[in-house]
Amino acid sequence: MLKNMSNRKEDICLYTEHSVKSMNNIIRDKKEVYPLTELANEIMKTDYDSNEARDCKWNLCLAFKILGEISIERLEISITRLIMENEAMRSKISVKNGKYYIYDEEFQNCSIVIKQVKSINQAISEAKKYGSIPIDVFNNIPIEVVLFQISHKENLLLLKAHHVITDATSLLLIVKKIIKYYIAPNVEEEPRHGSYYEFMKEEEEFAKTNKAVKEIAFWDQEFAEYKPIRFPIDYSKENGPSYNIARFSFDTKRLQNVARKYKTSVFNVVLTIFHLAFAKINNVSDTALYYLFENRLDPKYRETIGCITRAIANRYTFKENETIESIHKKMRNKISTGFINREKSLRFDHFVSDFVISYQTLSSKRENMKLDECTIEMQPIMLVRKFPWLFIMVTESEEKVSVFFSCDLRKFSEEYLENLKLISLEAEEFVCRMPEKSFRDFIDNSESDFENENIILI
Repeated sequence: MLKNMSNRKEDICLYTEHSVKSMNNIIRDKKEVYPLTELANEIMKTDYDSNEARDCKWNLCLAFKILGEISIERLEISITRLIMENEAMRSKISVKNGKYYIYDEEFQNCSIVIKQVKSINQAISEAKKYGSIPIDVFNNIPIEVVLFQISHKENLLLLKAHHVITDATSLLLIVKKIIKYYIAPNVEEEPRHGSYYEFMKEEEEFAKTNKAVKEIAFWDQEFAEYKPIRFPIDYSKENGPSYNIARFSFDTKRLQNVARKYKTSVFNVVLTIFHLAFAKINNVSDTALYYLFENRLDPKYRETIGCITRAIANRYTFKENETIESIHKKMRNKISTGFINREKSLRFDHFVSDFVISYQTLSSKRENMKLDECTIEMQPIMLVRKFPWLFIMVTESEEKVSVFFSCDLRKFSEEYLENLKLISLEAEEFVCRMPEKSFRDFIDNSESDFENENIILI
């Protein structure tokens, strides 16, 4: 039951004092420095190895509205315990010779920043502003918490973390743990997750194995003679929010029918659609993208908070006369072999493609956590992001596969995003209704052949 437990203040304080002392003993004895994973190192490079002023591009933010009375003290204790138990959340970053490292830092307790606001709309507006302030991961822990108080029974809690120590899965784990420890602050349990530092050490050890050598050879061959498509940044233009530009969706059931027919998955069908769209909009037949894979295959790290996401490359070279339906089997094989070699997919010192797909499968029903005296409502906070790539955010639900773009508008213009939307819908039409047509038919097809009512907006 989520409610104010001020009558148990002494018990809570005793637990926290004991935890701080025991954890600090571990921290003081543990000053080993760990090299970041390849993806986390790439994140730091794009964040700091730039002549531009730093911005919020690697802030991951999640807000949740809390309806009902809440104990701020108890909330702080919950977050303190979470940080104590997860070294990634109390870490700092260092850099040496262009490579970034992470190390454990002494941590005492969490103090929530409290802001008074007049309405939920003002709270969301202020949360976006606060979320846009970059986190100094060299001098501070990489997570910040702000509570926007609307009234004693309505609050908006913002969690802001740097991507170097978290991913989308980790954010949800953070929320789950905060709620768990708020409900039962004195529950004692052994952490059931592997160490983020151990994960990074295993990555480093893997790089020395024969399997890693074979994976590197695979990616060298896979991208031999590939010519990346590059988009220069026009500094004369202004950047701005891109997530409301050219939003669209596909019908999930229609894609499921295609997936069943060709013995593949909706995810594979979506990747085929975007490869076709990239080929047409960029006037090429050789396309490449990355897709982000966040699932923890190793049970040890299933609940580990950290940047465990894999960025897996996927290249496809179209042939003029191959039919759309013949692409599915080859695409499935491409995805499968790439996934098998996923540990060294970032074997190059840069992304070989400016297209990155983040794919999430969610329930179509809005799920809020309802407790006896409070309702917790999740609400992602969207920020202006100046990513060096075009992030295609894809969410599959029971009814639709929703798509929006997150990018630097000085690099990818509004016109480009609108055209990409139209061509993606055109590609979906070919994949679902004209599988016998060829790749050349798709490239030569005029957009005017399609009626506007076929475009499903969200």
